[in-house]
Amino acid sequence: MSHRREVIRWFAMMVLPLAAGCASSAGGGAPAGDTPAGAVADGSVQVVVMNNRVDASEATIFWVPSAGVRTQLGIVDAGATRTFTAPKVPGPHTITAQTTSGSRSANFPLYGNTTRLTWDMSNNTVRQTSGEPAPQTR
Repeated sequence: MSHRREVIRWFAMMVLPLAAGCASSAGGGAPAGDTPAGAVADGSVQVVVMNNRVDASEATIFWVPSAGVRTQLGIVDAGATRTFTAPKVPGPHTITAQTTSGSRSANFPLYGNTTRLTWDMSNNTVRQTSGEPAPQTR
């Protein structure tokens, strides 16, 4: 009987939490990485990516603080705009889009009081809200 209890205990500890995690992520709500409009967690910044280039294709977006780790934020379809949440690490950053036709990047300083950052891919500009305007690079 003790072997049976061990099997049940193992099942309860290993399998049930996995099933609960799958159940909680399935269904409605925003996809992972998406942020409801206006919601910013402490230590985070909203990153709005406008994939509006003439030659636009699906783009995988990466967030790269100079003093941190490159993070994949998600995918923006051609002609779409999508909002992500990224960790706020003040200092120089690069935001990069990997597409089937190559990549595109914008470099900018992230100011400590910035809560929202908008990247317009058609003219490769970054605009910060609630912070100082970011110098632009092309």
